[in-house]
Amino acid sequence: MEATGRERAALAFAEKLAVNHTTIDDAFMTGMRAHFTDAELVELGLITGAFIMLGRLHRTFGVPPMGPRSHAVLERGYDS
Repeated sequence: MEATGRERAALAFAEKLAVNHTTIDDAFMTGMRAHFTDAELVELGLITGAFIMLGRLHRTFGVPPMGPRSHAVLERGYDS
């Protein structure tokens, strides 16, 4: 399944926030507002920022990456 325009915009925002936040300019945000309300952008920014920080903390403290079966509960469901 191909990503929607909204999903592609969210991924572009997350990547810019994580890799080079100084490239987020007025033109980019105008494009984001074509897909998201201001409230949704705040939520997207907070959630993205939390995951960026979590990843940086894991690296700092040497937390190993999750194994290949770490998300097995998602495959079988929570009721199993």
